[in-house]
Amino acid sequence: MWHLRKHTVLSIPGLTLVALATAYGIAFLAYIGVSTKRNRIVRTNDYTSMWLTLLGLLLSIQALFVISAYRSANRYLYWTIPWMAYGGVMSVFALCVCGGYGSVHQGGAATWGVFWLLASCAIIAYAGKARRGYIVDRIMGIPEYHPRLAESRGRMLLYVALDNVFPWVTWTIGLFFGILVAVQALCLANDRRLYGVPGRLVPVQTHGGEYWFNLHVWCQGYGAREQASGTPVFVLLADFGMPSTSMLGLAEGFAAAGHPACIIDRPGYGWSEPGYWMQDPVDVVKSINQALTKYPIANPIVLVGWGEGGVWAQMYMQAADYSRVIGVVLLDTYPNEEILQTFALNRTTTLQNLRQLRSASTT
Repeated sequence: MWHLRKHTVLSIPGLTLVALATAYGIAFLAYIGVSTKRNRIVRTNDYTSMWLTLLGLLLSIQALFVISAYRSANRYLYWTIPWMAYGGVMSVFALCVCGGYGSVHQGGAATWGVFWLLASCAIIAYAGKARRGYIVDRIMGIPEYHPRLAESRGRMLLYVALDNVFPWVTWTIGLFFGILVAVQALCLANDRRLYGVPGRLVPVQTHGGEYWFNLHVWCQGYGAREQASGTPVFVLLADFGMPSTSMLGLAEGFAAAGHPACIIDRPGYGWSEPGYWMQDPVDVVKSINQALTKYPIANPIVLVGWGEGGVWAQMYMQAADYSRVIGVVLLDTYPNEEILQTFALNRTTTLQNLRQLRSASTT
């Protein structure tokens, strides 16, 4: 009759590790499928989860290897001290992964790190048991060469090769990629500590609501009183490659003069997420409009575009919601005549000012 066997794979710890290895394998394949089906152009989060599950699978297999060799009649667990040291190092990496990814609110990655810790502790525990057992064998005068009981010489050589080659190959792989993942987790945590999100991350949707990501909106001098009064809000859009911090001085100047101002990091800039999926300019300005609405900023807005930000400001008027725009300020940006004329035709009171703006920019 089948029954659990203590200190073997057919024990509760062994079967738990088998289940854990199976879960890691399924999760790894699932992450591959999801990342390819979702057609992401930025796959950072997918790759992180894939590497964590793959390394977790490796750790689980290593733990099963150690348990299967422990007190085996025809195998010998070589390198017990290196196995224990390896388990200790991977436990430290697991703690780094849990703490690092947990601090930046990536709960899925942190959870996989917790299961790393289980496999690492199993490696330490059973390698330690094996070492104590072999010390007792030595005291009792029992030979340490356990493969002597193998059914054939060929199988004995296979066991010796397996027990010597498998550890070094998998240790190299585990330590190399483990330290990369742990360093990344610690760097993310340090970045969050040094450069915390100064504004608010607002979830926006794209592709008809199929996907979502966060845009960073950073407001100065905008609170409940300004929201209730309907005071116009200056919305600042920075130049190419520049985060929201590049326009902070201007926003603070507006706020000091009694005019609320908000800076928006476009997808992939500053603290905004990259958007992950293919987006055209219309998608970007619609995402900006969603961020303003959900912040919420219901007040009339004055768009201030610097450099490439001026292009996005004009695109916003054309493709997003020109009805809430009461003014446009372009800094180091050539006005798009077609967009401005279309806007002016819908706002005849501003037509003369826009023409003056265009004539001033060409002189």
